[in-house]
Amino acid sequence: MASFLVILGLTTGVLVTGACAGDHAARSSPPPRAPSAALFSGADHRSFAHLSEQLGGRIGVSVSGVGHRPSIERLGRLRGGAAWSSIKVPIAVAVVRRGGAERNAAPLRRAITASDNESAEQLWATLGAPGAAGRAVERVLAAAGDTTTKVQTRRVRAGFTAFGQTRWPLVAQQRFIAGLPCLPASGRILQLMGQVITSQRWGLGSSRFPARFKGGWGPDPAGRYLVRQMGLLELPNGRSVAVSAATVPPDGRFESGTRNLTRIARWLTQHLDREAVPAQDC
Repeated sequence: MASFLVILGLTTGVLVTGACAGDHAARSSPPPRAPSAALFSGADHRSFAHLSEQLGGRIGVSVSGVGHRPSIERLGRLRGGAAWSSIKVPIAVAVVRRGGAERNAAPLRRAITASDNESAEQLWATLGAPGAAGRAVERVLAAAGDTTTKVQTRRVRAGFTAFGQTRWPLVAQQRFIAGLPCLPASGRILQLMGQVITSQRWGLGSSRFPARFKGGWGPDPAGRYLVRQMGLLELPNGRSVAVSAATVPPDGRFESGTRNLTRIARWLTQHLDREAVPAQDC
């Protein structure tokens, strides 16, 4: 089913969540904070290039500290794609912001911890008509730091949710996941992101550090899967690092994508300069 934001997930009533679509809104974003020490050395970048060659396919990773307007480091060449179930996180936050946390407690839990599509559709419906729901989710994205992503509100692929088809670049998703802890309404959702079911704890969820994450995955029209995640990893020094990662494996299979993200997550925890990770800055 559904699920380094660390966030991969589904969109059909069976196994997947939304497909690629949606234009980016022409909104300006504030400049990033001045970069601090690099999170990865030149040798690390060469090591990641070697890992990418081993894994094959297309890979992209964005990493930063936690807070608004983070300095983002990129690895790999994949720049993004369909949001799939990772978009369930800002949908859930939008519901909480509307005061719907208590009466929607069950669908919130299922949508985030199990990437349940029916529950996500139920949450989406509480935000109003599709256009209103899309704007509510875009306000959440912008509040966290992603001021460019336009949520897809029309069902553009049969069998998949409208919102799952949102086109979400990794850098934009990274701004969102890095800024998510700064939102007053995010506490409950972040807690649920730390309770993802066992079968979806690949990638960031398999790392040796405590992780709060959500994944998303689904096939393109040719059946080749994009598998992605976003999340927050808690480091031994008490700081947290935000990660967004995605892959289209060479064989296009979902299982290969999850294995690749697990390899990438383990590489990150081994190569990340933890002392260069800045303190949370909201």
